[in-house]
Amino acid sequence: MLVRVDDLELRSRAPEYNPRLQGFCLDFFGRARLASVRNFQLVDGNAPPVPNDPDAEAKCKLLFGRWSDDEFHLDVKHPFSPADAFAVAVSSFATKLATI
Repeated sequence: MLVRVDDLELRSRAPEYNPRLQGFCLDFFGRARLASVRNFQLVDGNAPPVPNDPDAEAKCKLLFGRWSDDEFHLDVKHPFSPADAFAVAVSSFATKLATI
């Protein structure tokens, strides 16, 4: 996902390979309990990705994660307003309506 807010370009944070699970995973810092195709995090698109970044949570500008069957968590930081973040989260459903 790619989002532009003013002059800032944000991109989805890429998952990292977990050898214990033998697959790609993305840490949601306790804010998502269930795996979902709708889970995503937005970070600065101009910053290079850092594997196993200890500051990943601080760099995350928007986090959207599934908490239960009918609940999601939406965490937001500057440059987003709560309304902007909600619009981005709702728009992530638009392309996946067939998978609800």
